[in-house]
Amino acid sequence: LFPLLLQEPGGRANGRKQAQPILIRAGPGTGKTWCVMQLLFFLARTQTLPLSERFRMAKEGFRLRFKYLARDLQDHATRFQLTPYVIYVQKLAQLLRNVAREGKDMPRKDLVRFYIHAQLKEGIFGEDEKSMLLQLYQMRGLILLVDGVDEAADLKELVEDYITKDLVKEGHPVIVTSRPEGVRLRLFAADFVIMNLDALTK
Repeated sequence: LFPLLLQEPGGRANGRKQAQPILIRAGPGTGKTWCVMQLLFFLARTQTLPLSERFRMAKEGFRLRFKYLARDLQDHATRFQLTPYVIYVQKLAQLLRNVAREGKDMPRKDLVRFYIHAQLKEGIFGEDEKSMLLQLYQMRGLILLVDGVDEAADLKELVEDYITKDLVKEGHPVIVTSRPEGVRLRLFAADFVIMNLDALTK
């Protein structure tokens, strides 16, 4: 999967970038989240460190200048480096329900920005990291690993619609994982490469 994700289809300078979205289907306990973690590992080896590792290093005292990294990515479009970012749908659904419980309107668009801002509020990263993520997102520079669409329960259709009607149409690189029965396949059939993950052997 990761060589496909790292392909630069061109057209970025003209405001056109088409990424190939991928849906990975597998039964419970088959290894969907493990597959996502392995993708992070391989992307880290071929590109840059994944965000989780950068944040760990920052906490351990390494000063990482995220805003300068984002600026460098803009200045070197021909050597643009994509950055993996995992969105756990179960966590996303919990955040959306919290908004509803507070009596506020639940967001239905731009859920990636919503997720990034929520992680900032939880202290998972700081303002520099948030700015870098949002800038990369705007530049179509985040590989969005959306793990466990089926785990959104009553919000599953909202998440599916956002992925297939917004993220994909806007040209974001996306990999989605779900149980086979957890997605409306007709929404993914037109644009996505659909893969079925075999169970891990013992």
